[in-house]
Amino acid sequence: MNQSKQNNKSKKSKQVLKLSALSLGLLNITQVALANTTADKAEATDKTNLVVVLDETVVTAKKNARKANEVTGLGKVVKTAETINKEQVLNIRDLTRYDPGIAVVEQGRGASSGYSIRGMDKNRVAVLVDGINQAQHYALQGPVAGKNYAAGGAINEIEYENVRSIEISKGANSSEHGSGALSGSVAFVTKTADDIIKDDKDWGVQTKTAYASKNNAWVNSVAAAGKAGSFSGLVIYTDRRGQEYKAHDDAYQGSQSFDRAVATTDPNNRTFLMANECANGNYEACAAGGQTKLQAKPTNVRDKVNVKDYTGPNRLIPNPLTQDSKSLLLRPGYQLNDKHYVGGVYEITKQNYAMQDKTVPAYLTVHDIEKSRLTNLAQTNGYYQGNNLGERIRDAIGPNSGYGINYAHGVFYDEKHQKDRLGLEYVYDSKGENKWFDDVRVSYDKQDITLRSQLTNTHCSTYPHIDKNCTPDVNKPFSVKEVDNNAYKEQHNLIKAVFNKKLALGSTHHHINLQVGYDKFNSSLSREDYRLATHQSYQKLDYTPPSNPLPDKFKPILGSNNKPICLDAYGYGHDHPQACNANNSTYQNFAIKQGIEQYNQTNTDKIDYQAIIGQYDKQNPNSTLKPFEKIKQSLGKETYDKIDELGFKAYKDLRSQWADWTNKNSQQNANKGTDNIYQPNQATVVKDDKCKYSETNSYADCSTTRHISGDNYFIALKDNMTINKYIDLGLGARYDRIKHKSDVPLVDNSASNQLSWNFGVVVKPTNWLDIAYRSSQGFRMPSFSEMYGERFGVTIGKGTQHGCKGLWYICQQTVHQTKLKPEKSFNQEIGATLYNHLGSLEISYFKNRYTDLIVGKSEEIRTLTQGADAGKQRGKGDLGFHNGQDADLTGINILGRLDLNAVNSRIPYGLYSTLAYNKVDVKGKTLNPTLAGTNMLFDAIQPSRYVVGLGYDAPSQKWGANAMFTHSDAKNPSEIVADKNLGNGNIQTKQATKAKSTPWRTLDLSGYVNIKDNFTLRAGVYNVFDTYYTTWESLRQTAEGAVNQHTGLSQDKHYGRYAAPGRNYQLALEMKF
Repeated sequence: MNQSKQNNKSKKSKQVLKLSALSLGLLNITQVALANTTADKAEATDKTNLVVVLDETVVTAKKNARKANEVTGLGKVVKTAETINKEQVLNIRDLTRYDPGIAVVEQGRGASSGYSIRGMDKNRVAVLVDGINQAQHYALQGPVAGKNYAAGGAINEIEYENVRSIEISKGANSSEHGSGALSGSVAFVTKTADDIIKDDKDWGVQTKTAYASKNNAWVNSVAAAGKAGSFSGLVIYTDRRGQEYKAHDDAYQGSQSFDRAVATTDPNNRTFLMANECANGNYEACAAGGQTKLQAKPTNVRDKVNVKDYTGPNRLIPNPLTQDSKSLLLRPGYQLNDKHYVGGVYEITKQNYAMQDKTVPAYLTVHDIEKSRLTNLAQTNGYYQGNNLGERIRDAIGPNSGYGINYAHGVFYDEKHQKDRLGLEYVYDSKGENKWFDDVRVSYDKQDITLRSQLTNTHCSTYPHIDKNCTPDVNKPFSVKEVDNNAYKEQHNLIKAVFNKKLALGSTHHHINLQVGYDKFNSSLSREDYRLATHQSYQKLDYTPPSNPLPDKFKPILGSNNKPICLDAYGYGHDHPQACNANNSTYQNFAIKQGIEQYNQTNTDKIDYQAIIGQYDKQNPNSTLKPFEKIKQSLGKETYDKIDELGFKAYKDLRSQWADWTNKNSQQNANKGTDNIYQPNQATVVKDDKCKYSETNSYADCSTTRHISGDNYFIALKDNMTINKYIDLGLGARYDRIKHKSDVPLVDNSASNQLSWNFGVVVKPTNWLDIAYRSSQGFRMPSFSEMYGERFGVTIGKGTQHGCKGLWYICQQTVHQTKLKPEKSFNQEIGATLYNHLGSLEISYFKNRYTDLIVGKSEEIRTLTQGADAGKQRGKGDLGFHNGQDADLTGINILGRLDLNAVNSRIPYGLYSTLAYNKVDVKGKTLNPTLAGTNMLFDAIQPSRYVVGLGYDAPSQKWGANAMFTHSDAKNPSEIVADKNLGNGNIQTKQATKAKSTPWRTLDLSGYVNIKDNFTLRAGVYNVFDTYYTTWESLRQTAEGAVNQHTGLSQDKHYGRYAAPGRNYQLALEMKF
């Protein structure tokens, strides 16, 4: 081997080398290494096909995969199935961990919402499988949930065991993938039978079992393929199970304390009895038997629990999550002859995520009760709830509903995703015998994706037990369950034909690719939103204890309810006789008699009540006047007023005596519990449909399914050409005609024609330098959720309305009054690649321009023309989505690979190092001055990061190892600060989150061992030094631009629940036969 190496050195200036058989094996090992992520970065430097001569055998190395679709390879990352295995990729977050500038968008509830590339994310980065668009990110309003709505904006994730290769494109890429490739794309290609069958065999079986400690995840996958005559087939089944990503071990130490409200009794409070608990209505016996109860009141108690069980805003560790995935892929095929092949594909993938949100307290505090609009517990008048005393608080729904404070509050999020794909394909291989094309692939694919999201709020299990499946019933007064359920469905029917032709024209060589296609798509959103609650009401019984008869002297001033006459609506006595005279004739008769009696005691001119009445009746035999009216007419006004005043004073004195007697008697009864006797009415379970569009719902109607459909015709032509040995040139263009239509009121039926192009050139002035330039365009049509818009309630007569009823009913209002335009992007990159036998180094600079970006929660500005504020600016009120943001980003990207043995022959052959670096800077951002809204917040930009690798692949191909060191800068604070135009001439500074990112660094070690020919054991130790750090991607969940923003964190230290796992391990066993 040493002799062979010396021979290599002596001939390193030649492209034709004579090597031993062992050296050829080493070359193959290098090619395998170049297939992994870090090798893909180095492959950017392959200049030409390398021809190796072994005796009389000529072997041609594979052409650079990064340049297969675009001649410059700038911004491209290509991964293969071998890459995925070698990097131990078990989920979407593992896929790009060593690729700076590409990040996963956390959905915030266990799932993901796509990728972020060059400052844009979610629907602005296209995700495709075999050319089929995957589901859009769709988030919406929800009445029950408020800001924590159920439709959580997740997308379906891809099953990596089904994947043959992945091409990630950084930069505008619509000439390849159409709408959505605004800042880049992630394109997956699924496996075929040939990927499983080894060498010249007729069958192949591969299995994989893997475990990751960071989220207790298991992966079990089996793939089998075979050929029998002209028939071939592939089946892959994969099962995944896991939990939440664990925080650093330090976060789980210790305990946490909190205050919790409980219902307590006070001997000084009044007592009461429940009528239904007293046999035969013998309340006195119940009281004597000790069945009286003390009225309850809320009191805080101090609880302490371990960190894992704590619920509340100070939670230190992630929310508990369970997740699982099952996927089945089938690819049958039939080879008609050596040129014609027909085949099919069927895939069904199901993914489930179930999270409990433990940042929401499972309890109430006295402060919660007092600060809320809910009725204070003290106003429940001692209502008796089962074995508890008045243990509930009321809400605004009504006097008979509310939340029992002894019920635990649980918040649960469930995501259920399902993808069904059925496809047919026809492949023609001309074998070089057709002058028009070398190969053709015609395919039809029908893809259905359903994303179900559910939010469940429970108040129906006794604290501290939190039961997701509990249900309110009549035996649990004031128990509540709220459910917000959404199902988003997206269907694509794609017909596509792809033609390839390689030809030579003069001294130039061309690879021409033509694609034509038609995609008919449909989207729908159905919603179910309801509140289930047990209502309970009570009736206070009128009861006078038999042992305390009412004195007769009070009867003249008492009404039928045994309370004094002449009381106001609140039960208080009037202070003026005029009010009593106007309200009660019984009082007036009493007062006149008492007034005359008092008058006669102090005046010599005595008045005879009976004599005056008799004289009046004699003179007016047909009179219908009441006695006090006869007295009033017989006496003069002055005398009558004196009598009236004296009578009112006598009434007040007697009323005061009655009050003293009543209070004394009530206190005696209170000690027995007989002053407050309550009879519970029949409890009822009431279902309140929150989706029913009514006067109490400030959101748009969600009782009907939202449908938006459309189609996309496209044609794309690409020519990658070699002009001569110094210049490679790539030209590409794609035309899309996209139409949308909907029967949903206020959704625009729009059509758009879009032309996107790509231009790339590589100049090779020397055999050690390539200079490349690429420019490309991107666009994105408005998403389905943006086309529907946010809708808010308005009173009748305002806004653009649909379905108004009555004078005070809430009506729908569309928030975008004009058609939304497609977003646009323009990407430019220039790069230089240096390479020789030692390795390669690629440095590139890019500039991205984004225009007409759609911004939410914005409104057009108008100038007032009338009134005192004439000339001032105000928002029009069309709050929602508008095209209004522009942005300019620049950055650099560095990729490098070094063959350490070539540097020094004493270093073992197979040892290499890699380098990757990415940095993005914001050069400018603007908001349309006619809009009130916020200019761009760039929380989607990944902080600058570099990854340095040291790897070794043994020449024997038996084993290998890799060390990856990652350093990340802190998030640039200026990227998460923006100016908000308030629409009234004022500007407000806005910060996306208070969370502060810090630099971090970590080291990962991994390795593999090939056991014989059929087994590979892989292992990895990640975060070797157990470093405590937090990635921006995780911390970003607290930012305003997050899919489901995490709010309510009470202190900075509680961002610890976003900390990355400490030292963790992965292990995988692969078998290939």
